[in-house]
Amino acid sequence: MGKNYGRLLQYYGVHKATREARRKGYTVRQHTDGSLAIDAVGFTGTDCTEATAFLEDALGEPVTSRKKPEYNQHRTMRREQRLGR
Repeated sequence: MGKNYGRLLQYYGVHKATREARRKGYTVRQHTDGSLAIDAVGFTGTDCTEATAFLEDALGEPVTSRKKPEYNQHRTMRREQRLGR
């Protein structure tokens, strides 16, 4: 194996995790410094952190993490019941 095998393996891991995130509908941007910005849309509360846990497993701890206002929202369930006439 060549001297850059570790770097190649790292690139493969990033590519694989990025592809999976895009498949799940997340927005993924790669910056010129090699860092990634991932935006998970449509989640409220802790659902986002649970849904993106696979990314931390694949890529390691995030350097920064910013929670959007939706993080502080609670899930609401709406139930309707109609009575017969």
